[in-house]
Amino acid sequence: MQLRIRETAILIIIGISTWSVWQPSVISLQVGIVTYGLMLWLLERSHYTRLIVWLMALLLGALRISSISTANEHDLESDQHTVGWVVHSVYRTALIESETERLKVQFYPEAPKQGELVAVWHQPFDQHISWRGGIDHQRRATAERLQYRKAKDWVVLSSPQRITQPEQLLDLKHGGVLWALLSGDKSGIDPQIKKQLQQTGTSHLLAISGMHIGLVAGCAYGLVHWVLGWLLLVEGWQNGQLNRWRHRLGLSASMAIAIWYGEQVGWPASAQRATLMVCLFCLGKWFELSFSLWDVLALAGVCIVWVEPSMLHDLGFQLSFAAVIGIGLFGQYAQRYTKKSNPRLVNGLILSVGMTIGATLGTLPLCAWIFQSLPVTGVVANLFATPFLATIAVPLSMLGLMLDVLWSWGSLLCFVVADASVELGVWLLEPCVMEPLPIAFDQWDMVMAVLLMLGISLGRWFWIRIGCGMFLLGLVWLNTPYYPVEKNKDVALIATFLPIGQGDATLLEWEDGEVWLVDGGPFTFDLVPYLRRQGIWQIDKLWLSHPHADHMEGLFPVLEELSVGALIVGRPLEQTDQDTRYSALWELAREKEVPIQIAHTLQSTKNLLNRGVRVLHPHDWKVDTSDRCNEESVVIEISVGEKRLLLMGDVEEDAERELLDDVRKVDVLKVAHHGSRSSSSPDLIALLQPTYSVISVGVNNRFAHPHPETLWTLRDSKILRTDINGTIEIQFTPEKVVTFVDKP
Repeated sequence: MQLRIRETAILIIIGISTWSVWQPSVISLQVGIVTYGLMLWLLERSHYTRLIVWLMALLLGALRISSISTANEHDLESDQHTVGWVVHSVYRTALIESETERLKVQFYPEAPKQGELVAVWHQPFDQHISWRGGIDHQRRATAERLQYRKAKDWVVLSSPQRITQPEQLLDLKHGGVLWALLSGDKSGIDPQIKKQLQQTGTSHLLAISGMHIGLVAGCAYGLVHWVLGWLLLVEGWQNGQLNRWRHRLGLSASMAIAIWYGEQVGWPASAQRATLMVCLFCLGKWFELSFSLWDVLALAGVCIVWVEPSMLHDLGFQLSFAAVIGIGLFGQYAQRYTKKSNPRLVNGLILSVGMTIGATLGTLPLCAWIFQSLPVTGVVANLFATPFLATIAVPLSMLGLMLDVLWSWGSLLCFVVADASVELGVWLLEPCVMEPLPIAFDQWDMVMAVLLMLGISLGRWFWIRIGCGMFLLGLVWLNTPYYPVEKNKDVALIATFLPIGQGDATLLEWEDGEVWLVDGGPFTFDLVPYLRRQGIWQIDKLWLSHPHADHMEGLFPVLEELSVGALIVGRPLEQTDQDTRYSALWELAREKEVPIQIAHTLQSTKNLLNRGVRVLHPHDWKVDTSDRCNEESVVIEISVGEKRLLLMGDVEEDAERELLDDVRKVDVLKVAHHGSRSSSSPDLIALLQPTYSVISVGVNNRFAHPHPETLWTLRDSKILRTDINGTIEIQFTPEKVVTFVDKP
């Protein structure tokens, strides 16, 4: 019986990924593995041997993540100081590991880099519950068995020695792009070029990937092989045994340079995958073993998640492996069209097209689900950009980096030619710039797309492949919201309170198709994909109740990625707003040519009057207390026939006293300030008499919202909370109010 490496590796990964479902103990797993080992020994020639090995692999994977769970069994204090190494870093989140604990910390504005030793002062981080059709963060947190914290302050104690940016790049037009190609640091790229690459689906070329690692490994092998071959030939030592060792020394150089380069760029997920594949391939060649692509890929994957199981949930890890899987499944068809009689350039072009299409198809289901869009010209744009940004610019930039110390003029020449290559590639991409194709995929659509991809690539019958392909196109087409999603015509208004965490975000959808978003909550990657999954690609009115981060940060990606008709704020910019996030929001709106309006000036406008909307606060009212920002929140009342909705922002006692003369009985109240003690005074609630009280609040938030006193004040209404009920949808007709929640 032959057991394939990829089967065992995949089952180990499955054991790790499904651990959160059954959560076995370390002892039970160890007993299970020993039991299956004895069965394997006793039933050596049994037909069940393969099944036993599979079950052992599953238990082995679960044992790995179960064994590390004991590191965080103790509860951390509410505010604690940790000194540890950054094991993994992506966007604003870093995995910190010390001698006693492992925790994920959310930083702002960006996380420290991988490999750095940091001292972090942190506090509890309120977890978001899952969004409809989105990523289940709670299950991810359970699977990773990590403490989630939020950084209050941090200090970098030491940083690893890495490559430094050559000064010549500072004077070049595309020096930021060249540095990104060398190090993966994209901070110096022109925003316009970055957007162009994103719209054409070519931004992956800037990531440190298998192309970079393979290139440096191949160059190292070629250099060592050539130098040793020349020396042996000169000395007359050319023989089979020496050739074998020359080959092995070249392989050793390839592995060493790949590991060194991965260390220099900070070990992103794609570099980890590529380096492991290079090392496994070289070891196979060293010992004259035959490894298939799938064996090497599976071994690389299991090595990564065995060392750090949380990498299984990293987007870079998922996209990197999905791209290689796509190349493996679909690249075989390109090889059929290569012939020995063809010129090398033609065969190279055919393979390049096949690999590009394969990588695009491999990542398509994941990109459709995560980003809710697909680049229309992705395949063509990659064919234009790859030769110039990858084939020419990357090796020349690497050569320029190596010559920077030895020969400055040679280094400058390499960088200048690489810069010209990038300029030509960017120029060729200009006709390919198009808005990405909007689609609305949930997780089940993604699973269906993956199954269809496998059907297309592995199906033996021609018509099976054609049928799967047509069905996949139909799936994408049906999930492309060119037209507004059909709503119940009897419903005049749908108000959806989103589980944004410790913040506010309320979506208002009117019967005529107009869409408003009141606040965007704290920064999250979930808001825009959620809107796209609902078929919402345009926000007609984007309201900001007040410029606090838990209401404002989520508006930045909305302005960046969706079409916005107007931004409505409570007050204009003031002198004290210089260099603040509120000022940055105004700048972004102006950059996107979105008109900015002050809420109280719209009170008498026809659009608001026809919709039964009243802006009750703040008008010209001012307060001098320390909580001024909260007190001056925009308060909106919406009437649908005899039914009313009141959105209170974060107003507190002083503003509530001002509102006593303007408010009236409401059916739905969005409770002020997340149910804090300083809001929802008994006098105000007695006037409002809400039937439903909606509290937007984070799970286990550090403020202990909502306060028991506020809950007691609201006791006569039905209380709905985003931390318990998830997404809360309330439909208004002139006669009734109907509620829908994710959880009872």
